[in-house]
Amino acid sequence: MDALGKSLAIVMAVAAVICIVPVLSDTADAAGEMDGLMLYEVNPFDNEGVSVYNYGNSSVDLKNYKISDNIKLESGEGYINFTQSITVKPGTFVVIAQDSGADSLFTDRDGIEVYYIGSNGIETEGRFELANGGDEVFLFRGDSIVDTVCYGSKLIDDPQLWASDYSFSQRTDTFFQRQGTYDTDSEDDWFNYVPGLTNKEFDPENPFTATVTPFMFPNDGGIPIYQALQSADKSIYITMYQLTNRNVYALLSDILENNEGFDMKLLIEGDSLGRDIEEDVPYLKMLVDKGAEVRLIGVADGSSSNRFDYVHAKYAVIDSETVVVTSENWTGPNLNGHIDDDVYRGDNGNRGWGAVIDSVEYAEYMTSVFQMDYSTSYGDVKNLADVFPNAVAADDYDFVEPENATFTSYQNVSVVPVLSNDNSYEALEYYFGLAEERLYAQQQSLSSSYMDFYDGRSPVSLMNQRANDGVDCKLMLDDSVTSADSVVYRINSSTSVEAAVMDSNPNLHNKGIIADDYVWVSSVNWTPTSFHENRECCVVIQSAAIADYYAEEFIQDFYRDFDFYGFSVDISEIQDSYVSGVEATFSVSVAPEGDYTYIWDFGDGSEPFEDLSRVAYTPIATGDGESRQLTVTVVNSEGERVSVSKTYFVGPESVVPPEDPDVPGDTETDETVGDIGQLISDNLYILAPLIVIILGAIAAVSRSGSKKRSTKKRK
Repeated sequence: MDALGKSLAIVMAVAAVICIVPVLSDTADAAGEMDGLMLYEVNPFDNEGVSVYNYGNSSVDLKNYKISDNIKLESGEGYINFTQSITVKPGTFVVIAQDSGADSLFTDRDGIEVYYIGSNGIETEGRFELANGGDEVFLFRGDSIVDTVCYGSKLIDDPQLWASDYSFSQRTDTFFQRQGTYDTDSEDDWFNYVPGLTNKEFDPENPFTATVTPFMFPNDGGIPIYQALQSADKSIYITMYQLTNRNVYALLSDILENNEGFDMKLLIEGDSLGRDIEEDVPYLKMLVDKGAEVRLIGVADGSSSNRFDYVHAKYAVIDSETVVVTSENWTGPNLNGHIDDDVYRGDNGNRGWGAVIDSVEYAEYMTSVFQMDYSTSYGDVKNLADVFPNAVAADDYDFVEPENATFTSYQNVSVVPVLSNDNSYEALEYYFGLAEERLYAQQQSLSSSYMDFYDGRSPVSLMNQRANDGVDCKLMLDDSVTSADSVVYRINSSTSVEAAVMDSNPNLHNKGIIADDYVWVSSVNWTPTSFHENRECCVVIQSAAIADYYAEEFIQDFYRDFDFYGFSVDISEIQDSYVSGVEATFSVSVAPEGDYTYIWDFGDGSEPFEDLSRVAYTPIATGDGESRQLTVTVVNSEGERVSVSKTYFVGPESVVPPEDPDVPGDTETDETVGDIGQLISDNLYILAPLIVIILGAIAAVSRSGSKKRSTKKRK
């Protein structure tokens, strides 16, 4: 290339950057670290409004922005307009709200900068109101959308703005807030703001070092718990969903009697399912009379809200250096004090997991969680005497020593704390994604909202993704799951996950996971409430030896109850998106091989049709495109039917570029040309003056090149 050609190339490259960067920076990012002004809070209730947070490194002037509840600014719904400068400094947020004349949590938090609509140059064009039951919120810079969120009954059906098939479902008594610094344009970026929540970040890169003693229910009869409690000489803090074991109460009573000034605090769920707290009040009162502090949580009186649906956690912090975490409540059968050599005989407690973790750092972490939950500042925690002022203490109960037993401890083990409602679902996704060889789970609960096994959201769907990548995935459910046998049959026949229902001896109450060499010991059920509304406690232990310890028992449980010998179906050929009007192929695979009928439903409103296991189909989009669900029903020779589903997107070429590598021609070049052409069409007002500048630069380069050639000597 000669000097003129090189110069032209440089000029055109610079021009392309000048043209493209402003356009791209003005569009909402599908996923990534946040940098700049973003929506931070949405409040549809009293003093309704929003807040915006500056995640960037320089100050932002709101005068360049607008906030609307409609994707079109010119709509009748209206928008908030900033006619005067309001500066948002880096790392801060400001609240923009209606002035209702009354105090509210949204506007009256300490240290919050609040601006009211109608003052400081903040005006509304048209009618701006956020619906309590559901709405959309758009942050505009100029005329371009830079951030958005939808909640309640409203869903933004545009994958470029909202990369999810779900809106954020807010509570009806509080506003909601963005969490973290990573934007996925989905409901997972948001949580309900409730005062007194810990909002701990999930941080797998900074684990605590610990000595860990793993144990099993019902195998070990809770003996490691007794041993940990008996070792205490300074303090015991317990958070428990149900503490019903009389022998534990007797031990705690003895500890108080034998240790003057002992610091004992108990936080008990005041409204647990399946048990009246009144049954345990006499024993709690006995501890109070001997010097313990006992509080009940979940007993808000109407003047405030409960921070959690339930405090379902089961943990204890001992002497500020040891933490006991279990999946099981501390009940009579679970902490019976006896080694069980045949767990499939009798009723000696549930199937569950536990761990004793010696780590000052982890104990400090869990103490901070306990102290926040234990606080009476938020209206949902009350002293036992305030709830039951006339309670009568139970008579002393003689403590019965558990069997003498020795358990193996493992040193220099990494542990990571996980909590609900802070970060448990995020952590679940993370550890599922790490699994390369094995992913095992035992679960008491699987809610109806997680019965879609292909949506990429439910835990079973996430397991299936890993199974399709070759990971050995096994799941056990308790028979209390609604239609458990049918659910397990569907999992086995329509996903790559192997599933079984645990026999009732013992009852499966576990919530444990093994992902390669990571073990998840927890109280977290697979329900949205458990992930997002309860207080749950989980510890993730990284140790091949400990993982093998739990896995050995899991495998024994699994193959005792696994009995599926049917056929399984998987959609083996499908893309995330397709171009409207372009023919594509789709395939399903069935194991074992045999004589099957295949019924295809592409979710486009047309009638399902029978065809082979691989079909050609031309999707046709309407408008800017839409998400659809492909469902394939496979019927064997005996009339048994298995249906599998996956979601795909269909749109015009300008929205969804071709992804099929088998399309003839240079696909990458074709896409680039198409994108540039679209940019030129959409931004001609920018290009016109730039073309003049470019032509002038070309002329100057041409003159410079001519001059150089005329004075250059020949060799």
